[in-house]
Amino acid sequence: MTKGLFVTWDAGGNLPPALGIAQRLEREGGTAIVLGDPVQRSAVEAAGVAFSAFGAPAPFTPAARGSVARGLVDLLRTTTGSAIAADLRRVAAAEQPDVIVVDCMLARALAEAVSSGIPTVTLVHAFPSFFSGPYASGPVGRLSALRGLRLSRIWGAAAATIATTLPSLEPGQSGPWAGLELVGPVTPAIVDAPPEQLRPRPRALISLSTIWYPGQERTLQRLLDAVAPLDLDAIVTTGRSIDPAALRVPPNAEVHRYVDHDALLPTVDLVVGHGGHGTAMRALAHGLPLLVVPGFSLTDQPYVGQRVAAAGAGRSVKKSAGVEELRAAIASLAAPGAHRDAARRLGAEFEALDPAGAAVRVLERVATQSSSFSAQ
Repeated sequence: MTKGLFVTWDAGGNLPPALGIAQRLEREGGTAIVLGDPVQRSAVEAAGVAFSAFGAPAPFTPAARGSVARGLVDLLRTTTGSAIAADLRRVAAAEQPDVIVVDCMLARALAEAVSSGIPTVTLVHAFPSFFSGPYASGPVGRLSALRGLRLSRIWGAAAATIATTLPSLEPGQSGPWAGLELVGPVTPAIVDAPPEQLRPRPRALISLSTIWYPGQERTLQRLLDAVAPLDLDAIVTTGRSIDPAALRVPPNAEVHRYVDHDALLPTVDLVVGHGGHGTAMRALAHGLPLLVVPGFSLTDQPYVGQRVAAAGAGRSVKKSAGVEELRAAIASLAAPGAHRDAARRLGAEFEALDPAGAAVRVLERVATQSSSFSAQ
């Protein structure tokens, strides 16, 4: 059976797709090892998958506060530096995997995997068109090229590409990706929603990024001020980045640092988020409309908001939106309307997909083709 080495890092929502595919590979009789940041050990091992840690924590830390410039430097040190590539080389030599799966953002590690001669698959945990477009042409792509890493060339050198996004929301499937397979979002199993009569009025989940960005606390406070007079209830999760005690909380809202979103989603009518791909896909999997308030323009958050709005399943507003604009958007999305039908249609698409299973088929095919070629 196939043995896969999954190379990831602590960057917010990029671990769940890799881990979900690794779990499925194990369930189907294969073997999976995840190479990642030391802080990811508990989550990976709790999922029943073997874990190997980087020799040292990656420079990029999601919850660290600092300037945009400092964050960009740490991101580039992580994605283009040699440390993770060296860890990959070490673990691959010890484990002898049949296939290596590398996060698309880890450019140096991906180049190392390709050059190793072991079949390599690029894992794209959001919209491929974002990475091949704004990401590659923006600061990260340009600075990576200055370090000898032309992203389009590296992505095109892999044996295959797995993208864990909803196919109908991906506007373009061309680009530099080798053997692109849009398998669908790897999300937890959907739990049946409780009976409607148990919710006398709408309920909204409000959750911004687990990655800190400038102005995040002010944005969350404006959202709380926006829902204060509305005839709905709100449950807010702050994650690592914001102390709940620092917020003014209206009577119709409750704030927690962490609550399991998979348990909450069947009980809410609307999700207000930052445009993280994982959060958006989990909301749509439950047929829930979204209000996207992108927190950081250099990420895929504005792009996710555009795709959700274009599909009619929600709205996207700027981070600078005032309380009145946010209130009007939340009120309209909490009410009945075409946006709910659009969100439910997208939710129905998830039922026909087996993303983790399709991803495992790609890994098995790549490993088998390589073995057949080597035997000739």
